[in-house]
Amino acid sequence: MTDKEQYFYSQIGLITVEFSNLENHIRELIGLLINSDDEFINLLLTEDNGIYQNLKLLVKLSRYRHIEEDKIQLLHNTIDKLRINRNLFIHGLWSKFEENGQMTFVCEVKKIEFKKGKYGVTTYMNKFFDFKIEDFEKEIGQIRDCLNIIKPLIDEVENQV
Repeated sequence: MTDKEQYFYSQIGLITVEFSNLENHIRELIGLLINSDDEFINLLLTEDNGIYQNLKLLVKLSRYRHIEEDKIQLLHNTIDKLRINRNLFIHGLWSKFEENGQMTFVCEVKKIEFKKGKYGVTTYMNKFFDFKIEDFEKEIGQIRDCLNIIKPLIDEVENQV
């Protein structure tokens, strides 16, 4: 395995770990907004939810509590976009090619789509997305930016509730 391949795999691993930390902080913030000091209650309410459902719940709770609604809505929108790439990174089929010393990683999504058009329905199968190492670094940076927003929010809500 080349250094570039090892770096690619380490970036995917880092995205996975950092996003998991972000999901945990979202559940923690939900628990604070529910105003439950019982960690089991929080887990019972959120453990079977995906990130999408927990983000929606977080927005509703912040509106109900009138706590940082704008920040939490912005966080929701940002994380929801990151969620799409994270799922692609984790569940996609990866290949690579090198051209002019530049490594490109290709993620294939095997999925059938039907698009209705003027002349009938067209069937599409498989989508391909190209990524450079810089794209993974940018994704990690955005996840960390979200973590840097949510951690102080948790502290703030702990002091308000």
